[in-house]
Amino acid sequence: MVDKERSQAITRSCLDASYKQKLLLAFGFVVLIRLLVSLSPYSGQATPPLYGDLEAQRHWMEITVSLPPADWYRQTPDNDLQYWGIDYPPLSAYYSWVCGKTIEFFDRDVVKLHVSQGIETESSKCLLRLSVILSDVIFLLPACLQLCLKVSVNRNNEALWLFITTTVEPCLLLIDHGHFQYNGVSIALVLWSAISLLNYNFVWACLFYICSIHFKQTSLYFSLCFASYFFSRLKTQQRWKLKLLQCAIVTILLFVIIWWPWLKDWKSFSQALARIFPVSRGLYEDKVANFWCTLSPFVKMHRLLHSSTILLICSLLTTITCLPFVLMNWKQPTVTSLLVSFTSTSLCFYLFSYQVHEKQIILPVFISQFLSFDFPWLSFGFSMIGLTSMFPLFIRENLHPGYIGCCFLQIWLRSIMPRRNVNQFKCTFTKLLYFALFVVLHLLLLYAKPPIRFPHIFILMTTSACFVYFVSLLAFLIRISIELSNCKSD
Repeated sequence: MVDKERSQAITRSCLDASYKQKLLLAFGFVVLIRLLVSLSPYSGQATPPLYGDLEAQRHWMEITVSLPPADWYRQTPDNDLQYWGIDYPPLSAYYSWVCGKTIEFFDRDVVKLHVSQGIETESSKCLLRLSVILSDVIFLLPACLQLCLKVSVNRNNEALWLFITTTVEPCLLLIDHGHFQYNGVSIALVLWSAISLLNYNFVWACLFYICSIHFKQTSLYFSLCFASYFFSRLKTQQRWKLKLLQCAIVTILLFVIIWWPWLKDWKSFSQALARIFPVSRGLYEDKVANFWCTLSPFVKMHRLLHSSTILLICSLLTTITCLPFVLMNWKQPTVTSLLVSFTSTSLCFYLFSYQVHEKQIILPVFISQFLSFDFPWLSFGFSMIGLTSMFPLFIRENLHPGYIGCCFLQIWLRSIMPRRNVNQFKCTFTKLLYFALFVVLHLLLLYAKPPIRFPHIFILMTTSACFVYFVSLLAFLIRISIELSNCKSD
């Protein structure tokens, strides 16, 4: 009996050691991929006078380490808002300060006020690239691993595969480590809020989600499904009113702490809000694969209606399309329903809300990767088409070599990834037709010369085709939500 127990203990120890080794290899692999992608060109490289997003993020570090918080969102002699003025919430600005102070320790010239504008030294590029990679290592990778362990049936196999395919998702990789942004931090905070909800830690869920919104305002895309899942879980708890009060107190205190430098003066607070929610910018930016951009060649909304009316229409349409998923969470709050609703409502916001940028497709695409074992074609197809919708951006920034590499990496990983059902990844005529269509669109964007009269025709064809796919996917997600609503709760 003693020998049997000892043998079982040794077996468990070996399994744990093997799992840890595989986990370390997985972490090393996903970090290596980030390092390789970071060798690509970045947004605005060698394109004065404004450069691009790398310069914007670097300039925010310059502003935050050199000026008091009260001056971060307003025009001053030292802060020209026309030159990449800060337009993200305060927590993102605080994070810019942390990154700026860290970079300043290694190379002061990278964030020196006025002098550093447009800097493109090897030192500056290296330090900035590493700041995004380290942000992922500290925030995103641990959050992804915890959620993968939460949603996987087999911890030693499925969780590791899900972790790898999620963390090397091409859309996020190319935007954060190619184009240059810090989306991984805000997404990580959303993931930690989801993990906290699944663990019934309501206070922590509120804390993480409020932090996510205050890091990047696009985290509001998850607000409706977060609220419905939160209240559905909360109402089943003992002393739920006390827990709700605790959540409300934490939310208010956190809001006051984050906004404190601007709460002393209403003008400063209103200026910051105007920067964070720039309604005046219009319905969408660049060519977006959403409803409004697809409609624009036929109907010019800004000529027919006032901006306030368009904003109201966008809000109503977005809310209506989100309702099936809000109701699903309210009726059956499960792990799968939370992931489906996070994917679906963020897709609804991308398709129908006001002031949408092409890069915001990464939110629903990234969350959908956690459904890779439940709905493999959904997550894989969404990743590929989401990537296609941003292909015009990547061409402008000479990121298409990295784009092709990330596409083949995703295809290879999906081909060797284990599946719960061997028929789940079966090719059909419709899927092959979609594939052929998008290959043709890629070739047109790369090699064909558009007519002089319609210079953006190929870009609009691409975004419109992606929009059709996204709407079809949304219809499929609505069907899933109905099925999940009628299932028994976990």
